[in-house]
Amino acid sequence: MVKFKKIRIIILTIIFFSGCALQLPPEGGAIDLIPPKILSTFPESGTVNYNKNYFEIEFSEYVDKRSFREALFISPTIEGDMIIDWSGKSVEVSFTQGFKENTTYIITIGTDLIDLNNKNRMANAYNLSFSTGDKIDDKVISGKVYDKQVDGTMIFAYSYKSDTSNYLLTKADYISQCGKDGQFSIQGLPKGNFRVFAVKDQFRDLIFQAEQDLIGIPYLDIVLSEKDSAYSELNFYLSKIDTIPPHILEARMIDEKHILLKFSEELDLNSLNKESFKVIDTIQQVVSNVSYFFNTLTKLNELIIIPENIPMNSLDLFLEVREFRDVNNNLQKNEKVSFIYTDKKDTNALKILKTEPSDLKIDFLKPSIRIYFDDAFQKEKIDSAFEFMDATNNKVNFNLDYINDAAIKISPQQKLKPDSKYQLKINMKLIPDASDNFSDTTIVLNFSTRTEFEFSGLSGKVNTDKKNLVLVLESESDSEQKEFIKLNDKKSFDFNRILPGKYKLWAFEDLNNNDKYDYGSLFPFEFAERFYYYPEVIEIKARWSVADLIININ
Repeated sequence: MVKFKKIRIIILTIIFFSGCALQLPPEGGAIDLIPPKILSTFPESGTVNYNKNYFEIEFSEYVDKRSFREALFISPTIEGDMIIDWSGKSVEVSFTQGFKENTTYIITIGTDLIDLNNKNRMANAYNLSFSTGDKIDDKVISGKVYDKQVDGTMIFAYSYKSDTSNYLLTKADYISQCGKDGQFSIQGLPKGNFRVFAVKDQFRDLIFQAEQDLIGIPYLDIVLSEKDSAYSELNFYLSKIDTIPPHILEARMIDEKHILLKFSEELDLNSLNKESFKVIDTIQQVVSNVSYFFNTLTKLNELIIIPENIPMNSLDLFLEVREFRDVNNNLQKNEKVSFIYTDKKDTNALKILKTEPSDLKIDFLKPSIRIYFDDAFQKEKIDSAFEFMDATNNKVNFNLDYINDAAIKISPQQKLKPDSKYQLKINMKLIPDASDNFSDTTIVLNFSTRTEFEFSGLSGKVNTDKKNLVLVLESESDSEQKEFIKLNDKKSFDFNRILPGKYKLWAFEDLNNNDKYDYGSLFPFEFAERFYYYPEVIEIKARWSVADLIININ
């Protein structure tokens, strides 16, 4: 009897470990770079009068079980428990309460699914649709999501209720996911009205969280009538919807002159001036105004504040900001933050942190140089501190503009010569910082102008009946490098003085004539502006303009 028990334990142990071995990837061989695919399903997509309580999927290779669960979306929601049973590369998903009668179901396997061997993600979402009745809903909404990283972006489709409903507080009626190229498709839809969102769902809870998720707002609601089979070209740009006002996180005296002020997010600096700040000594009842303020170049949410004076050795100091806005125009008023006094001396002379352009090569027709210092400077003698000269030491007259209290822009008053060398001398002794520190050095910036042959252009025509179109030429390598042109009455465009490189060309309907693309709003709800992408990357070469480009926008 004892012997039998030992044999039984050994058999059970073998069964247990053989079951676990099903999830072990094969060893050796070439690196697997092929994403998993779905080979077959039961039932087949499009099946009607389906009367089972399960569905099966066969994959091309072993997949990670946990990723399957995270990539599985079912519309509409099924009541009861879900049971997942694996057998090699196949999985059976069953439901204790089964499917509802006369209902079309869409089973979506999203791109979060990865294989077991090398964590390759599935290239595109897969949709399986079947009906428990004699008719299947077969309408489709498709489009594309545009962003730097679109992988895994969720598509939430809601049956339209009213334009005052806050759809995103609940899980969507229909769910899909876009692939690596941003393409998506929501299949198995009935006739009706739908509001669709693209959501970069960071927590994978299938609920939009404004604090961490990016969202794409549609440019219209989709209406699928009995005659409509599909709606395509529902395209999205992802953006951050910020409805939370900024806050002060910290104030810290760096030395006896400077206060570092940290905010919860980047501020709109145009909403601030010197009168926005006050330093308050509550014990001595002293209020100090601010002489200078500027943003640091390292972190966009930080400012340096330089008050007129701070009472020495004060034990109860506060910095008050009267009114400030973030870059999304959220307003905050009258916030205070305490800080500790320090008598540390500021003995550092003014330094140049950076110049723009960084390579000191400028357009001879539109020349300008931006200079950013590490501290605020006194402006009394700054005009005489700069000397602008050409290669033969002839002086060039210029305008000096203040970007902020620690940065300036130098703009020659005349056109410069192409392919020529110029020099900007800066006598740092004539530019004392806020603490009267200065350097005895003279900094020399040598720069040159570009030749006419370094520039190129792009011109053409748009065939469209759309109005208020704005065309955008955007560098593929630097999304901040953009040129905007409003389409004229002749529907023609001409981008000139463009540097060589690869560019994306897109257009948007500027419905409110503010010359910028509007991503839409959730509270209150406002549609995004519709946009259109030219399907190919345009390579612009030096001395070789791209002309007569025809764009069709229907």
